[in-house]
Amino acid sequence: MVSDSLTANEAYRMASQGIAMLWHGDFHNGRQILNALDRRIGAGKKETAGTPAERFYRHRQSCSHRARILGLLLIPLDPGPVVPLRRAPDIREAAAEAYGDVGESSIVSLHELVGAIGAHEWRRNGVYVDALQGRIHPHYGTFFPTRSEYVDLVAAAALPSDTLAFDVGTGTGVLARRPRAPWRPPRGGDGQ
Repeated sequence: MVSDSLTANEAYRMASQGIAMLWHGDFHNGRQILNALDRRIGAGKKETAGTPAERFYRHRQSCSHRARILGLLLIPLDPGPVVPLRRAPDIREAAAEAYGDVGESSIVSLHELVGAIGAHEWRRNGVYVDALQGRIHPHYGTFFPTRSEYVDLVAAAALPSDTLAFDVGTGTGVLARRPRAPWRPPRGGDGQ
């Protein structure tokens, strides 16, 4: 159990050793510790050596390390759900959307809860997506649709058919909602 007397360096040392910390201080001070942990992890230097597969593997390892460290700062969650900490925000709607009914006391990663709160705001306010010329209202658990270059690439790609398509889990549904370019056979081809 830790509280407001915990320093960011102590928190980082403990998390690096795999020690989970149950926060019992002020909610906003807990957010400050979480932000400080994130800064200490840092973005890391861009590695350009190796094959694309090796660089991708190192990137995924770095993401995994970051998630593990940030996931070790925990906070209590009481039925309601409410966070029983000083200056904690009202999380009832956000937690209900992310976790469903919380009928008993539990703990949750502060990083996870901050993500659930952010996702609740995306869902409530919507996120403007250039490729759609409109807003989407993503649910918790989908990737935030800020990177749109892939949407334009997919929209411009030729399809073998314009009568049948399958949407196989496209996250927020941006790809499914994006108007597609009509299929054109390759030059010199018969379209088969």
